[in-house]
Amino acid sequence: MTENHVTLAQVKRRSAPDRSAANLSEQELRQELEHLHATRHEMFLHASAQAMVAHSERQHALEDEYLRRHPDREIDPGRLSHPERG
Repeated sequence: MTENHVTLAQVKRRSAPDRSAANLSEQELRQELEHLHATRHEMFLHASAQAMVAHSERQHALEDEYLRRHPDREIDPGRLSHPERG
């Protein structure tokens, strides 16, 4: 295996999957989200199927928690899909 391959153990070590997203502090939530978003491309290219599932599940849990905490976050109109644009 090359150093570019990402294993399930590395995914688990880099995040706190044993801690519910709801139990993370705001800082921990943002840091973990930033890390998962930053590593997504490498995961896609080099991770095992099991590691990809773990990464995806954790990312979705964190994103859902962020949206739950910030329902009124500012939305950039330029990032809306065409039918939603004003």
